[in-house]
Amino acid sequence: MAKTMGFSISELRDISIGQVLDQAVEYVKAHDTEGGSQKTKRPATQADFDNF
Repeated sequence: MAKTMGFSISELRDISIGQVLDQAVEYVKAHDTEGGSQKTKRPATQADFDNF
C-alpha cells in the first residue's frame, strides 16, 4: 500500500504513523470511484461489533 501511495521505505522511516494515515485518507478520497454515495453506506450496528 505504501508504494501505491507513493512512499519509499526510507520515507516511511522518517515520517510518523499519523502522517501515513493522513496520506492514506487523502489517497482513498482521491481514488473513491463510487463518489461516496450514501446508498452503499450504512451505520454500524452492535452485531457488526460483535462479529468483529
